[in-house]
This record gives sequence, C-alpha cells and structure tokens, in this order.
Amino acid sequence: MLINKQVINEAMKANGEFGQKILRLTQIVYEVNRTIRMCNGQAPIPAFEDAGQAKADSLLKAIIDVWSNCHYSCDIDGEKQHNNWVYAKLKEGWTYGPVEDFNKKQHPNLVPFEQLPWSEKIKDALFLSVVMIARPTADELGLEELLKG
Repeated sequence: MLINKQVINEAMKANGEFGQKILRLTQIVYEVNRTIRMCNGQAPIPAFEDAGQAKADSLLKAIIDVWSNCHYSCDIDGEKQHNNWVYAKLKEGWTYGPVEDFNKKQHPNLVPFEQLPWSEKIKDALFLSVVMIARPTADELGLEELLKG
C-alpha cells in the first residue's frame, strides 16, 4: 500500500493524535539537525519552538515526501533524498545563496550532492534514518480505506 501525501494530510486532519505524533517527529528531526549543525561549527539555528511556522512546514513537507516515496521498503539514500529536496526547493522558487535565508529563498545546499560538505551528507543520512524509523503504518494512520486500490 502506498502512503501518499493525500493520505498523510487526511490523517493529520482526521486524527488529532496522529497529527501530534507527526509534530513531535518534526521536532525530533529538527533538533537532531540543530545538534549536528552545532557539532560541525555551523551557524546556530533557533530551537524548534522559536524557528517559526515556515521552517516547521518545510521540514514536515520533507518528511512526508520521504514517506510518500517509499512503500513497504525504501531504497532511497542520501543522494536521492538530496536531489528530491533540491527539486522541491527549486519548484518553490529557491535559489543558491551563501547562507540560508527564508525571506530571500536562498540556501547554500542547493548544489549537486557531490559538492555537499561531508557534514551535510551525514545530516541527510541521519534525517532519513529517523524519518524511516518513525514511518507510520496504515493502521496507525487510521485511514486504511484511503490506501485500498
């Protein structure tokens, strides 16, 4: 059964508990990212609670994209995930910039995967691991009927 974006979005609307689980996962993934950035000496980013809705929405979208691109198993790796992320950002009007700037829609990681620093590749791998461990099942979504067919 494919867990697609529509199913995830419907589950979040229909099931308050599931929506809370996704919000918690988004916070965990964000804080893992924030910690890695600090360990790598990168510019600090605010705690999840202070990051703003746009940052949370962007991360939630990335989580849902990973889930919707995977069925029972997932062969996605850091490079594929990065390429998907770049494609999504470019579609939203983002461009390369030396620092991340939500207002200007610029990001320094809008480059080919091979050009990413090692620390960014590690961050991508950890993101995938955390997101896939927490991937919901149809039963957890409570929307088995949407998954049929």
